[in-house]
Amino acid sequence: MEEEELNDIILTNISNLGIEIKEAELDSAPAFINCCRNLMVYDKSQATAFVLAHEMIHAKYHDESRCNIHDVLNPCEKRANTEAIQYLWEIFLAYGGELSSFNQFATFTKVPFDQATVIIEKMDR
Repeated sequence: MEEEELNDIILTNISNLGIEIKEAELDSAPAFINCCRNLMVYDKSQATAFVLAHEMIHAKYHDESRCNIHDVLNPCEKRANTEAIQYLWEIFLAYGGELSSFNQFATFTKVPFDQATVIIEKMDR
């Protein structure tokens, strides 16, 4: 699977959740979503599979609250990170990936390495 193909799968899932998707050159975050307006904007040159999957999880739960761009303590942000990693891992396995190829997965999807290690270890128990 190529990176563009994975991103297309994620973008299709976001669209299927009723979110309009627009591409734009962004200076700050590589993507953002406004669930109240059913709109996501992303920078194709910056957005990784992890970033898109993270935004997809926000769309799934219709998350509305965020204090600022670096609000990593927000429970919605923690959930979006966790579920995005789980989602991407399941796709990786479905395409023949294995736990022994974890580094390849992390490099390909750009997941936060340490966080993904903990989450995937819990999934494989």
